[in-house]
Amino acid sequence: MKTQHFPTFTLTGKWKETSEAHVFNADLKKEQVRVEIKDAKMDRIKASMENGVLAVTVPKKEVKKPDVQAIEIFG
Repeated sequence: MKTQHFPTFTLTGKWKETSEAHVFNADLKKEQVRVEIKDAKMDRIKASMENGVLAVTVPKKEVKKPDVQAIEIFG
């Protein structure tokens, strides 16, 4: 089993998880924002700030499922 490490932080805002991404919304000043992310689809991360609300969408990496094959047993 793989352990996933997710950043720990406290903020006034919302977080939701969809099947494709983690979505964060927070009331912050632009000067207060520094986002560092790893283990995600880095080229597809989106962030915007509107009326003091930061919205960050972090797409999830696809989890490779191991190849499983049934083997017939004789004898």
